[in-house]
Amino acid sequence: MPKSNYFKLKLRHQFRKTQHDVNKAGQSTAQHVDRHILRRWQNLQEIRRFISGWLFLAIILAVGVILQSRQLSAYYQENVPAPGGVYVEGMAGEAKNFNPIFATDLVDTSVSRLIFSSILKYDENNKLVGDLASNWEVNEDSTQYTIKLKEAFWNDGAKITSGDVVYTFELAQHPDTRSPLNSSWRDIEIQAIDEQTVVFKLPNPFTPFPHSLTTGILPKHILSNSDNKDLRSHEFNLSPKVSSGPFQFTQIVQDQNVKQVELAKNDKYHGSEPMLDQFIVRIFNDNDALLKAFQNNEITAAADIKNVEAPMFDHKNEGKYMAMQLYSGVYAFLHNQDELLQDKNLRAALNVATNKNELFQSLDKKLALIDGPLLSDHLGYQRADSVHKYDVEEAKRILNENGWLENSNGVRQKDGKKLKLSLVAQNSDEYPIAAQELQKQWQALGAEVEISLVEPNELQQNHVSSHNYQVLLLGVTLGVDPDVFAYWHSSQASLRGFNLSEYKSPIADRALEAGRTRNNPEIRAAKYKTFQEQWRSDIPAIPLYQPVFGYALQTTATGPAGGDLATPEHRYSNISFWSVNEQTIRKKL
Repeated sequence: MPKSNYFKLKLRHQFRKTQHDVNKAGQSTAQHVDRHILRRWQNLQEIRRFISGWLFLAIILAVGVILQSRQLSAYYQENVPAPGGVYVEGMAGEAKNFNPIFATDLVDTSVSRLIFSSILKYDENNKLVGDLASNWEVNEDSTQYTIKLKEAFWNDGAKITSGDVVYTFELAQHPDTRSPLNSSWRDIEIQAIDEQTVVFKLPNPFTPFPHSLTTGILPKHILSNSDNKDLRSHEFNLSPKVSSGPFQFTQIVQDQNVKQVELAKNDKYHGSEPMLDQFIVRIFNDNDALLKAFQNNEITAAADIKNVEAPMFDHKNEGKYMAMQLYSGVYAFLHNQDELLQDKNLRAALNVATNKNELFQSLDKKLALIDGPLLSDHLGYQRADSVHKYDVEEAKRILNENGWLENSNGVRQKDGKKLKLSLVAQNSDEYPIAAQELQKQWQALGAEVEISLVEPNELQQNHVSSHNYQVLLLGVTLGVDPDVFAYWHSSQASLRGFNLSEYKSPIADRALEAGRTRNNPEIRAAKYKTFQEQWRSDIPAIPLYQPVFGYALQTTATGPAGGDLATPEHRYSNISFWSVNEQTIRKKL
C-alpha cells in the first residue's frame, strides 16, 4: 500500500475516534446536567413554597425581635440631661448694671442672680431657704435676725464673710450710692458678730424682713476702696470679675444689634455644681428679634415672651412654652387726689363698667383674675363677695344719681365739666391692647378717654415717679408675702412713693401696720382681711389680672421648673440642673 494512503487512513481513523469521544463526552455532560442540575432545579421548584414560607417567618421573627428590643429599651433605658454645653438665653432689653444693689430691669437682675449669691433664696416652691446662710434665728418680737453663714468662697479664692454682708447693706443704706433699696434698709442696724455671724436689728417689728435677704452680696475686698458716690458708675457693675454664684462673668461681646453677656461655670460655687459649662445671656433690641432668633434655633431659650406672642406656640412646633405665674398684679391705678377721681362714686362706676373677660380675650391669653390688693395665694386673702362684677347698667345708674348726665353727644357732664379721663400706659408688651380695651369700655359708659402710650424709661421718669397721671395702667411686684404696705399705706403716697393711687385711709393704714408687725399667722391673716374689706369699699384702683412670665425653650434642653415665680429672676432656682445635652442610661428598676 502506498505510504500516503496509509497516513490518510490513520488520520481518518483518529478523527472518527475523536468524534466518537466528543459525542460520548457530550452525552455524559448532558446526563450530568440532567442529573445534578435540571433534576435538582425541578426539586427546588417543588419546595420553593416551603422555603419561602420559612424565609417569611424568619423575617417576621427578626422584625419582631427588633421592635420588642426597642420597646423594652424604653423600659430599661432613659434619656437624661448630660453635663456640658452652652445654654444661650435670649431676652429683650439692655445691660446697664449687674450690681445687685442697683439692678432693676430684667437683663440686669437676671445676670446679677446668676453671678451673686444671697443670704437667702427662693426654692422651686417659693419658700425661703438658705443660700449663703446655714441657718437663721429671729427673736420673739421680730426685731432681731441672726444669720450664720456657710463656708463659701468668691471665685478668686477669698472667703465670703460677715464683712461682705455688712458692707453690701450699708452701701444700700448710704444716700450717696442712690440705691433703689435705700428706703427698705433705712434705720436697720447691721452688725458682724464674728466672721460667720451677722445680726440685723430692726427699729420696729417687721415679719416679712427675711424676704429682704434675697439680695446678692458684694465682695468687700474688691469695692471697699471705691467712693460711694462713684459706685453707680464703677466698672465693676458691667464687668464683675469676682462672683459667688453658680456662674462667673467672663466678658460682654457686642455684635451689631445684639449684645451678649458670657458666663462660665464657677468651680468655687458652694451649691450644687451646674451641669452647664457656659451660660450666655443674649440681649436683643426688641421682642420681634428675640422670637426670630428662637425660631431660627440661634438661642436655646427666649425669656419674657409676652402674652400677645404666646399663642404662636399653640400652632407651630416651635419648642416648649411655659407660662409661669408671677407674684404681681396689673392694676388701673386711679389717682385718688385728682379733681375727678377723688369721687368714690365715680371710681365705683368705672370699676363695675370694666369687663375683664373681654379684656382677657383681647389679649388672647388666659390670665388669672385678681379681685383686690392681694393674690389668692397670699396669707389672709379674702375672696370678694361679687368677684369681677361687671354691670354697665349699674355703672350708668351710679353716674346718673351723682349728676353725671349724658349730653346730646353721649358724653357725660356734671356742673359743666365733661367726664374726661387720661390713661397712661407703657408702649410695649400687652399694655397698649389693654389700654385700648379700657378706653372702649369706659367710652360706652359715656366718658371721653384719651390714651398716652409712652416708652418704659419715659413712663418711669415723667409719670410714675412724679405721679403725673389720672389713670395709670401698670403691673407691680407684690411678692410672696402679703405685705403690700408700700403700695397702699398713706405714708407712701408722696411723690416718688409707691402708693401710685395716693390712697389714704386710716383703717387701711392700721391694718397694714399691724399685718407686718405680727408673728402669728392667724393674727396677720385677720389684719389683712380688714385691709381688703376697706380697700374694696374705697376702690382706689381697679384690679385686672396676674401677669405671667412666658418662657420658650428648645425641645432638647432642660430649663426652669415651671412653677410660680416670686420675681422673674427666680426662674433660676434650679439652675444647677439646666442642660442642653442628653445621654441614654439604664433605668434603676
